[in-house]
Amino acid sequence: PYMTISPFISDLLKLDNQDFKQEIKKLWLNAKEGNLPLIESDSLDSDYKYLTLIYQENSENKEVSFEVKGIYDEYRLGDMKLRRMQNSDLYYRCYKIPNDICFAYRYIVKDTISGNEIKAIDKFNLDLIPRGQIYNISYSVIDLRSNEIDWNAKRYDNLNSKIDTIKYTDSIVKKDRNIYVYLPPNYDKNRKKPYPIIYLFDAFLYLNRVEVPNILDNIITEKKIEPMIAVFFGTYRKSRRIILPLNFEF
Repeated sequence: PYMTISPFISDLLKLDNQDFKQEIKKLWLNAKEGNLPLIESDSLDSDYKYLTLIYQENSENKEVSFEVKGIYDEYRLGDMKLRRMQNSDLYYRCYKIPNDICFAYRYIVKDTISGNEIKAIDKFNLDLIPRGQIYNISYSVIDLRSNEIDWNAKRYDNLNSKIDTIKYTDSIVKKDRNIYVYLPPNYDKNRKKPYPIIYLFDAFLYLNRVEVPNILDNIITEKKIEPMIAVFFGTYRKSRRIILPLNFEF
């Protein structure tokens, strides 16, 4: 990505006050349909598109920025702060991005007087991770890939795979936690050949963000891999730094 200004924003900035208000009103009406962030094509560069992140904020004394999940120290995004447009409720930031990019983001709204911050998804973007219920770790998604198969999505109904939950006390950090065990479709406990097993930490993420049960259901059903078991360990922010980095006792 690199910083720029989009055709839409450029045109907005040229309008007089009355036309500007009308365009902003029209923008928020259309935004309710889930068509943000704004993606515009570049007629001179088919490898890139214009991305405009747009946030609506009516209160004064607010600073709006964004963070990207999984991208660290990406200097080309600049300070990642949104600009307020002409004392309106429209905050924006424009970039040129590769036309096959995929990433997750959320907004950070800071009260410049109290210093308090809230983190929020893009309420005008319907694409979220995890899907469904909104959590405090939910992010909005921009996915411009056109030829990728979404293995995360549930593709088959009425499969008899299942997930069992085991309660466990970690004796190292003295914490109760859950272990989740995925059993594949048509699991046979008497099968002579042992099932392959994958062990995954950060269970919540692998059950909700990277939806491993759906992925395994899909690729096992399509015979891309043989049936396998997956074991997910619940981890905690404080204890994970103790138990996960080369802890041989663990």
